[in-house]
Amino acid sequence: MMMKKKKKSGEQQIGIEISQNDISLVVIEQQPDASVRVRGRQVSWRKEAKDIGEEGGAEELAAAINELVREEDLAGMSVHVALNSNYCVTRVAAGEREKVEEELQVLHDRSNQYLMLGPGEKALARSFLPIDAKQMQGWLTVTNRATLDVIVDCLEQANLKVDLIEHAMVSLCRAVTKMPRADESPTIIVELNERGVDVGVAYQGRLLFDYRPGGLKSKTQVAQIIQRHLERIQRYCNRHFPFAEGTISQVYISGATEDVAEVRDQIGRAHV
Repeated sequence: MMMKKKKKSGEQQIGIEISQNDISLVVIEQQPDASVRVRGRQVSWRKEAKDIGEEGGAEELAAAINELVREEDLAGMSVHVALNSNYCVTRVAAGEREKVEEELQVLHDRSNQYLMLGPGEKALARSFLPIDAKQMQGWLTVTNRATLDVIVDCLEQANLKVDLIEHAMVSLCRAVTKMPRADESPTIIVELNERGVDVGVAYQGRLLFDYRPGGLKSKTQVAQIIQRHLERIQRYCNRHFPFAEGTISQVYISGATEDVAEVRDQIGRAHV
């Protein structure tokens, strides 16, 4: 979720994630001596508003973004923006080209049924990637049009240039490719956020599918849920994404430091 921009101190890559309560910023800066400096911070944007689309939400989000841009000297820079699963969903299809196009069209036509994203018109984005001469993989990301408009407006008010907006889980799938052995087989990604837990499955940097496990009431149950669903997840991968070879053997966790530590210990004890 990053892009390149020249500044006095070197080449920079900027990523911003917006969630229900917080804004997370990552700045990766290439130094003159070829070293890399990484800094990040998280600020709470929501004070009294219930959400972005509720009364006062746009004003509170704009104020937080403006403060962050001013303090980090980001004015005029290009950014890639990630929205977490409270604000968008991504559906995936793979197989013969015509079949994938048909499946995504059906999902496109049903997009207004994603009530968890809020009432009103939805904004959609489709992308495709060839697997071989006959097959491809396709993604459809859906968000609320009004919510998206508010976010883009707040970013532009702060003098930021928006190069890309995408689902945070899609960004995480690319990020884990930098980890050892991550490309060898499908990988589980656990994203811990304000509303609970989102689980994604990635292969070679591409999202295969993501879901919010039913019955998961707290972060203390994450290892138990993954252990219970692991065989089902593996069977689903084998059936719908046969090109994603290998057995799931790695889990990556994203979230607040203390939450990640807790879930990591759970998974270690459960031998997932």
